[in-house]
Amino acid sequence: MAGLDPAALKRERQSANLTQKELAKRSGVAYSTLTKLEQGIIPSPSVGATQSLADAIGCMLSDLLSAAPINIKKNSDIKFIYFDIGGVLIHWLPSVHAYAERIDRPYNQVLKLFYENEQALAKGNMTDEDFKLLVALKLKLNMKDKAGEEAMKSWLADMRPILPAHNFLKELTNHYPVGLISNIAKGYFENFVQLELVPKAKYKTIIKSCDIGHMKPEHEMFEIATQAARVESAAILFIDDSKVNVRAAERFGWQAEWFDEYDPQKSIKQLIAKYFS
Repeated sequence: MAGLDPAALKRERQSANLTQKELAKRSGVAYSTLTKLEQGIIPSPSVGATQSLADAIGCMLSDLLSAAPINIKKNSDIKFIYFDIGGVLIHWLPSVHAYAERIDRPYNQVLKLFYENEQALAKGNMTDEDFKLLVALKLKLNMKDKAGEEAMKSWLADMRPILPAHNFLKELTNHYPVGLISNIAKGYFENFVQLELVPKAKYKTIIKSCDIGHMKPEHEMFEIATQAARVESAAILFIDDSKVNVRAAERFGWQAEWFDEYDPQKSIKQLIAKYFS
C-alpha cells in the first residue's frame, strides 16, 4: 500500500474544518505525531493509524495516501479508454450526506430525490437551481429559515476527488487516447474542472449526457461515444462504478470493468493486472 501523503492529510483535515488538536483527539494519534506527519518529518504511520485518521476526518483511506508507482504495459487490444466521472474520479455521495445535514433532513429522503430526478438532470431537462427548489418543496422547507437557505447552496464543495483514479488516468494518457463519459447535469462538469475534482488531462473527447439527451445505460450513449472515439467497439475499455452501466457497455461490444470507489487502489491494481501487465 502507498504511504500517507502529508499534503493530503493536511488538505483533508482542513476540508473537514478540524484543527490538528481536534483531529489528534478524535483519531487517538498523538498531537506531536500528527504535526510531524503533516510536515513529512516522520515516516508514515501504520495502516491502522492511517485508517483512524481517515475515520476521524470522515474521508476515505485512499484520500490520505500518496500515489503508488504505476507501471503500464501497452495492450494492443485496447485503442481507447473511457472513464466515468462520479464514483470513479469523484466521491459524490458524501456531498449528499453533508447537504442532508445542512438542511436537517434524513439522508435517505434527500438521496431518493436525487435518484427520482436523475434522468431529468442528466438529460438536461432540469437545472441545478430547479432541482434545489424541488427539494425545498418536497421536503417542506421554509425558504426564509436556515434550512431553506442551505437548500439553495451548492453541494459541490463537499465532493472529493478520488486521487488514485486521477493518477491512474493521467498515467494512461501517456499510452492511450482517453475520454470521459458521464451522466451529468448542465454546468457540473465546468465546476468540476474549476474545483479540480476531475484531473487536468488531454481528453480525446468528453461525452456529457446533458449535451446529447441520452444517458448510460442507454444504447445511444454508447453509440455516440464509440463514434467519438473513432475506433471499433471491441477496442474500447470502459471504467464505471455502476454494474448496470458496465453490463450495458459489454452488450454494446466494449470491454468494461466495474470500479469500486471505496477501494480504488484495489480496482486499479486489478485493472493493471488484467489489461496492462
